[in-house]
Amino acid sequence: DELGDHIVRGDNFLFIAHPDHSGRVLQQGLRDRGVLVRRFERPRIQDHLRVSIGTDEEMEAMCRAMEEILKGQ
Repeated sequence: DELGDHIVRGDNFLFIAHPDHSGRVLQQGLRDRGVLVRRFERPRIQDHLRVSIGTDEEMEAMCRAMEEILKGQ
């Protein structure tokens, strides 16, 4: 819910950003929790992450990890 309008859905991926967290911080937080995503070093999309659609379990793990990061845990 916190990502709201900051999600773009592709055929097999999500392109996400958060208005209060940089892409670098989100990527590192997810990596620290075992979730790998792509981030691009390009000015207009440097704060966006590309999340490949995985299994239900993988997507639930990504959502849990993102919730922890956004809550500052």
